[in-house]
Amino acid sequence: MTNSIHDTINDVANADENNPPAATLDKDSAGFSCFSFGDPESVLQNKSDFEDFEENDVFLYANDHYYEHPVSKKGLAKMRWANAHHATLGQFKANLLLKYMKPNKAVSYKTIMKLALDYVYMGECYPKRISNVFGDTLGIEHQQSLKIHRKRRKKKHANDPRFVYAKSDSFIEFEKDELIQLSQYDCAQDIYGVPVYWGALGSILLNESATNFRRKFYNNGNHMGFLFVTTSTSLSKPDRKMLEKEIKKSKGVGNFRSMYLHMPDRGKTKVEDLVKIIPVGEISTKDEFQRIKNITRDDIMSAHRVRPELAGMMPENNSGTGDLDKISRVNYENEVVPFQRVFLELNEWLDKKDRIKFIVPDFS
Repeated sequence: MTNSIHDTINDVANADENNPPAATLDKDSAGFSCFSFGDPESVLQNKSDFEDFEENDVFLYANDHYYEHPVSKKGLAKMRWANAHHATLGQFKANLLLKYMKPNKAVSYKTIMKLALDYVYMGECYPKRISNVFGDTLGIEHQQSLKIHRKRRKKKHANDPRFVYAKSDSFIEFEKDELIQLSQYDCAQDIYGVPVYWGALGSILLNESATNFRRKFYNNGNHMGFLFVTTSTSLSKPDRKMLEKEIKKSKGVGNFRSMYLHMPDRGKTKVEDLVKIIPVGEISTKDEFQRIKNITRDDIMSAHRVRPELAGMMPENNSGTGDLDKISRVNYENEVVPFQRVFLELNEWLDKKDRIKFIVPDFS
C-alpha cells in the first residue's frame, strides 16, 4: 500500500498537460482508492535574464581595436532590477549625492544622477566634455557606459582617442580627452571598473530567484494544496464519489489543487482521525522562503554599505530604529563624502565658476 501511495503521488507530480495522471485507483470499499485532479505543473525558475553575465579571464580585442569588458555590461544593467533592495539602494546613494550638491549651470542635476547610477551599478561612468573651439570646457554631459570601450593604444599612434562607442557592426571614436573615466578600481586589471557589489552577486540573484519561484508557486494554481484523507470502512463508494466530485469543483485553499485519498483501516482508527486534512503546498516552504529573503537582503545592504534604518527597513523584534541623526551623520562622513570626491575630480576640467560644490550639512 505504501508503494502505491508513493507511486500515485509521483504520477501526479510528474504529469504534464498532455499526459494527465490516472484519475482514479478504485477497488471495493474495503480497499484503497485515490483520486487526484488538476494538471500539475513543475515549478521551475524562470530562465535567467542574466545568462550573458560572465567574467572573462583575460581581455580580448575586438578586431584588434578596443578592449572587451571584463564583465557583461548588459548583464550589469539588467542586474539593477533583479530585486527591490538592489534597485533602490543605488538610487538612494545617488539621491544623497544630489541632496548636498549646489546648483550648477555647467553640470546639471540630471547629468550627475545618471553618472552616479552608472558608477554604482556599472562600476564606472563616463562624463563627456562639451568644449568650444579653443578647448575650453563649457559643460559636462552623461555618456552611457554600456557601450563605451577603451581603445587599444598603439605606440606609433600615441594621439589616438582613448575611447570608442561600439555598435553592433561599427564604432565611433571620441576625441582625445573628450571622455573622462571615473571608475571603481579592480585589482585584476586597470582598464575598466567593476562594481563593488560584485561580491554579493550570488545573494542578489538568489533573492530574485526566490521571488520568482514564489510567484510561480502561487500563480500556477496547480500545486497540491492539501490531502483530504478518509479512513472509515463505512464510507460507501457512492459517498466517496460524491466527495471526489465536490472537492474537484474547488481549486482549493490559496488556489492550490488538492488530492483525495481513501484508505480504510478496518476500524482501527480513532473517530477523530476518520477524516483528515493534511496541508502540503504552503506550510513546508513558508519559513525557508522568508529566511532566504532576509539573509540575501542583508548581504545586498552590506554590499551597498547602507544601514537598514536609512533604507526604510522595518526594525526586527521591536528593537527600534536607533538615533537616526547619528546614523545619518556616520553615513554622510563614511559614505557620502567619499562618493562626492569621485565627482569632484571633474573640477580639473571645469572653469572655476563652473566647478562642482557640495553643501556641508549641520548635524549639531
